[in-house]
Amino acid sequence: VIQALIFYLPPDTDTASGVRVLVPGCGTARLAFDLAAAGYQVEASDISASSIAAASAILNNQLGNRRSDSSEVATVHDEESRLLLYPFLFSSLAAQLTQDEYLQGYSLPDVGQRELAACQDRISLHLGEFESTYGGASSVGAFDAVVTCFFLDCTRDVIATIAVIRSVLRSGGVWVNVGPLDYHQQSTLALDAEQLREVVEIAGFTVMSWAEVAEVWDQGHSLRRTNYSPILFVAVAD
Repeated sequence: VIQALIFYLPPDTDTASGVRVLVPGCGTARLAFDLAAAGYQVEASDISASSIAAASAILNNQLGNRRSDSSEVATVHDEESRLLLYPFLFSSLAAQLTQDEYLQGYSLPDVGQRELAACQDRISLHLGEFESTYGGASSVGAFDAVVTCFFLDCTRDVIATIAVIRSVLRSGGVWVNVGPLDYHQQSTLALDAEQLREVVEIAGFTVMSWAEVAEVWDQGHSLRRTNYSPILFVAVAD
């Protein structure tokens, strides 16, 4: 996703405003951080208050017993700067995993304090539903790019979502999307890939690339696995 955006719209580090990228459905903002680290000015939004709170805590160095100084001891391997999580500990799939696997801990974040600090002035976080937050006149043409990751099939009305994405982009702006079409229960429409591409073009985009990406989400040695074949496309606003 990031490579596709860099190919069609490289970051501009020579101006104060830079290339403005909107990341709706950002979750805990890992993609937003990676885009900021690549040199983009990123605005990340999510409807989940808990996700935005977690993202803010991670990006603002507020996890664990973080040191407030920037001394040499604050390194990528500084365990005091991280939070240890056990994502499979209470999983309903735990009986299908080995003991070592469901007791496996993961450190958060997986980058150092310096990397986080270097990106803080290039990321802003916003809490709110996408269409209501960005559907107004103040957001028209406000962004150079939109990056959506496993987002479209989570929305209530995918056509309305695409319309807002086109609205917030300037003419010539770039939209990069990756994700499956595994629509959630609240979705009122369930477009297939062919219909989705047609709607994208009708909404005012020229599709530059469109491909199915083979991907497997593998949960350790669990007997239950989730397989996705996400759609990866790049579209330019007319």
